[in-house]
Amino acid sequence: MGLVGVTLALDSNICIDALDANQSGSTAAQKVLLAVRAGRADAILSALVFGEVLHVEDKDKQPPDMFSFVAALHHVVVQAATASICSYAGELRRQHGAALRLPDAIHLATAIQAGADCLITNDKKLTKAASGYLDVMTAGEFLAGLAQA
Repeated sequence: MGLVGVTLALDSNICIDALDANQSGSTAAQKVLLAVRAGRADAILSALVFGEVLHVEDKDKQPPDMFSFVAALHHVVVQAATASICSYAGELRRQHGAALRLPDAIHLATAIQAGADCLITNDKKLTKAASGYLDVMTAGEFLAGLAQA
């Protein structure tokens, strides 16, 4: 594990914000990824992040090379959206109803099954659903805790 002894599960919005300087959470998201890259924490990403990041990109711009982006982070494991994870995501959606979208349920199921200590997300609906299963923080909250460590 990283220096702070935690494994983070990163929601796609952390990568989206980090790659888009126009997002309000861009600076905090970039700092979270820099902390992971420096080994201050390990991280898990659902493979779903590849599709979600490319989806929001401006169609007139060259999309980011997500394989290089993730490889540059070093302390990240990309977890496939396996049948087990997707099945568990379905169970989570049954428990939480329409408030938990399928991509968010997959991120949450990935975090739980991979043994993450904390989910980093800026999504309020996902935070509400995930808080019953593991610690959940925004990028800013994680950075504040990191500064105190």
